[in-house]
Amino acid sequence: EPVRLARLVAYGATLLLLLGVGWVSYVISGRITRPIDQMIAQLDRNKTEGLTVPLPVPADAELSRLADEFNAYLQTIEQQQEEVIRQQNRYRNLFEASPDAIFLLRDLNIIACNRATYQLFGGDEAQIIGCSVVELSPEIQPDGQPSEDKAVAVIQNTSQTRLFTFEWQHRSLAGDTIDTEVRIQPFSEPGEVQLYLAIVRDISERKQAEAALLASEQQYRQLVESANDAIFIAQDGSIVFANSKTIEFTGTTPETIGAIPLVELIHEDDRDMVYDRHVRRLQGEKSLPPTYPFRLRDRGRGEMFVQLSTV
Repeated sequence: EPVRLARLVAYGATLLLLLGVGWVSYVISGRITRPIDQMIAQLDRNKTEGLTVPLPVPADAELSRLADEFNAYLQTIEQQQEEVIRQQNRYRNLFEASPDAIFLLRDLNIIACNRATYQLFGGDEAQIIGCSVVELSPEIQPDGQPSEDKAVAVIQNTSQTRLFTFEWQHRSLAGDTIDTEVRIQPFSEPGEVQLYLAIVRDISERKQAEAALLASEQQYRQLVESANDAIFIAQDGSIVFANSKTIEFTGTTPETIGAIPLVELIHEDDRDMVYDRHVRRLQGEKSLPPTYPFRLRDRGRGEMFVQLSTV
C-alpha cells in the first residue's frame, strides 16, 4: 500500500508539473503571438486598403523595436509616395499648361492629350481621343505627298532618329487648315508597346506672315527690275545685287558682275572722288550731297555719264 500511494503521489505531481508547464507555455505564447497577430493584421489592412497606418507597438521590448522599425519603414514609403504624387502633379500641370498641343500616339492614334490639343482641333475628348492624326490632316500635304504615307514615314524615321522635327499641315474638325511645327520622339520603355510623344505648335500666323513677306519681296523685285534706272547694292567693293538696267549699263552679265571690283566700273579720272565720298559716307559724314555725277566705264571700255543717288 505505501508503495502504491507513493506512485500515485509521484504520478499526480508529474501531471501537475506538466499542466503547469503547459499553462505557462500557453501564457507566454499568447503574449508573443497576440502582438504579432495584431501587427500582421494591420499589415494586411494596409496592403488591402492601400494605407500606411503605423503598426501597434507591443509592450515587449524586442517586439516593440521590431514594430518601430516597421513603422519607420512605412513612414519612408509614405514620404516617397507623397514625393511621387507631387512629381506627377507637377508634370501634369506642365502638360496641361503648355500652350502647344501635346499628345501621345500609339501607331498613328491619339491615346492622350492636353487641353491645347482640344483647342487646336476645335473638339473635345470624345472627338479627339482615339482619332488618327491622318483623320486630322488634309488628304495631301503641301509637298504633294499623301498624309497617310508621310505619317507612316515620319513614325519610321522617328524610331531611328529618336527626335524628329518637321512641318505638318493639320485640319481642324471644322475643316480649317492648320500649319504646324511638330517635334516627335519615342515615349516608352524597352519591352513596352511603342508610343510616341508629339509636341505640335500652331505656326499658321508665321506662315501667313512669310507668305505676305514673299509676296511683298516679289512685288518690289518686279518694281526694281522694271525700273528705267540702274539700281544696285554694293558691299565690300563689289556689287552684290544688280537689276537688269545695271547689267545693261555696265555691259556685264548677272553671273559675272559680282566678280568685278566696283572700282573697275568707274572711269579712271573719277575713281578717287567716288571712293572718297563713299568712305566719308560710311564714316557717318552728313554734309555730303546724296546725289552726284560721275562717269561709268562699261566692259566695252566706253564711258557714260551717270548720276548716282545713294542711300
